[in-house]
Amino acid sequence: MDPSPAPPAPWLPKDGDKWELRHDDDGFTYKILKRLRLSDTPAPPPSSTADPEAREKNRRECKRNTLLKLRKRYQEEIR
Repeated sequence: MDPSPAPPAPWLPKDGDKWELRHDDDGFTYKILKRLRLSDTPAPPPSSTADPEAREKNRRECKRNTLLKLRKRYQEEIR
C-alpha cells in the first residue's frame, strides 16, 4: 500500500511567496518571508451612501467591543 504524501508544513515557503532581506545591528543578513502589510491590501472604496452618523456609531461600537475584550482579558490575568 502506498502511503499518501504528507501535506506541506505551513511555515515552509510556497512558490509565489516573496522574500525580503533583513540586516541586523550585529552585521548579520538573512532572508525572511515578506509579510502582508495593511498598506499592501487594497482599501475598499468609500461608500458614498454611508451616513456619517452610522459610521460614527459603528466606530464607537467597534471601540467599545475592543475595550470590553481587553478588560475581560486583563481580569482573567488578574485572577
